[in-house]
Amino acid sequence: MRDWKKGSARLINKKDSISGRKIWMDEYHEEIVKNDNDLLNKRTYIHNNPVIRGLVDISSDFKYSTANKDLKERFNG
Repeated sequence: MRDWKKGSARLINKKDSISGRKIWMDEYHEEIVKNDNDLLNKRTYIHNNPVIRGLVDISSDFKYSTANKDLKERFNG
């Protein structure tokens, strides 16, 4: 992930003709998914982020969330 963030930041800064601008937050850290229940808990946490931030009342109302029914249908056919 670190290499991806580093490379994408370089490309974004190059596109904008800016050198050394910070693009990504430092708080990212990897999480190991131990089992199905752990995966469900992490997915629920991610789906609830827009609710916690006050962007929507229900996670499925967030336009870009995989909790969004329309988005799921678009990717799953």
